[in-house]
Amino acid sequence: MTKKEYQNEIEKRVYGVDDYLKIFSDMMDRILLSTVHMTDEELMYDRGKFISSTEPIFDRDKDGFIDKDTQIQSLCEYVEQYKRFGKILYSRDGEVDEGNGHKIRKDFFDNDEDDTVERDFNDDEYSKYKN
Repeated sequence: MTKKEYQNEIEKRVYGVDDYLKIFSDMMDRILLSTVHMTDEELMYDRGKFISSTEPIFDRDKDGFIDKDTQIQSLCEYVEQYKRFGKILYSRDGEVDEGNGHKIRKDFFDNDEDDTVERDFNDDEYSKYKN
């Protein structure tokens, strides 16, 4: 076995390079066919919150996980958001308004304005955080 063959074998077995290349290839296909053509407004939403709030309608694989196409789309949208906006968009309060151009009410990383969200800490949802 040559040094190059040995190095390739190590890359396959230890680092799973082929697995990463397959994922990146799937992502590039989707980026070129879909996400690169999305408008800024279409990308201005929290994809993770959208997926978790609409999760029951997505197809599942045999193990019960959300299908591969949806996961690849999510990864591509995260990459496209990072490329265009310099960050992945997360909403602090988790509101996703699919019918309003994917607007995020409060962007966790947006420091241009005061985005403090007032919460009632007497509410049951937040009572576990009381001292």
